[in-house]
Amino acid sequence: GQSMAEMRSAFGMTQDQVNTLADKINLLGNNTAASAKDILDITQRIGPLGSVAGAASGSIAVMGATLRGMGVANEIAATGIKNLLLTLSSGKAATKAQKEVFKQLGYSSNQVAKSMQLNADETIRVILAKISKLPKHLQSSALSQLFGKESIGAIAPMLTQLDQYQKNLEMVKDKTQYAGSMQAEYEAATAKTSAQIRIFSNRVSNLGVTIGSVLLPAFNDVLPTVGPVRGKISALAQAHPVVTTAMI
Repeated sequence: GQSMAEMRSAFGMTQDQVNTLADKINLLGNNTAASAKDILDITQRIGPLGSVAGAASGSIAVMGATLRGMGVANEIAATGIKNLLLTLSSGKAATKAQKEVFKQLGYSSNQVAKSMQLNADETIRVILAKISKLPKHLQSSALSQLFGKESIGAIAPMLTQLDQYQKNLEMVKDKTQYAGSMQAEYEAATAKTSAQIRIFSNRVSNLGVTIGSVLLPAFNDVLPTVGPVRGKISALAQAHPVVTTAMI
């Protein structure tokens, strides 16, 4: 709940939009090697940068799930995705070295930036696919010049997992797969006996708090009055337990 509130603020979403994103993250957590918690953490680290670069929050979650599923640490994955989005949407602000690599791939930095705003998912896939087709000794150099050396550990694994990345993308684009994912998870979890016992215990506790909050003020008011005769009342209560129970 706290994470959803933070995402609603960071991404500028409505509650329904956050629910949809959380459903997608939950679906990815259930169907990839990454946990929903890690995917959520990576998505939150990137925040609204994705929308600025043209990538939807669901797409960021997909990249996070793909990288985390390959064993890339959350922080490294988030940094790699950030640099990927910033570079591909840099346009005229791209460095000379970056422009040279884009040219080597058959595009200009401006073309890639415009494409990111039109279809970020396909742009990312195409650029990574182009890099993966370079000779092995040129791939590391291209990744380093485009995204920075600190991002190679995150982005390089994507070159061999483009099929999985595409599969994950298709998964979150299918509303019949992700809609209601959280609710289904909740129902499955609460169906367990242990969960039902916890829920029952919480309800009993809440009932006690409610009764206490109503009765305590009146009880405190009456204490000064009954204080002087508390011994007699106690003795009476012990002598007549049935009547005492009925009165209470």
